[in-house]
Amino acid sequence: MVEPGAIQLDIVLDDAEPDMSATQKRRMEEQALSPGGLVAGAYYRGYLGNTSTIARWSGQQYRFVAWTQEKGESKLKGARHVLESGIGDAFAPFEQVQVEKEKQISDFHLANTR
Repeated sequence: MVEPGAIQLDIVLDDAEPDMSATQKRRMEEQALSPGGLVAGAYYRGYLGNTSTIARWSGQQYRFVAWTQEKGESKLKGARHVLESGIGDAFAPFEQVQVEKEKQISDFHLANTR
């Protein structure tokens, strides 16, 4: 048994994510690929909040769509680019990647997921 205070633990309840520090957010913004250099329809590895994931870029709607886990279920979620101001989730892309067919996001979902 571990005595209270003996080890520092980060406890996350109800699928909540720990907040990033201002320094972490700034570093993520500085290292993210710029929106102007992204390829429409391509997949990018990066961070949606604090979670590492892969998202598909919609150049037409200027946003990403990514698979997320909510209460044990996979769900598609739209997100703005981390460098774009606005409300809601932001995705920070770091590298373009290839995605297996079963994990791809359809053009329909890319155009209609909010």
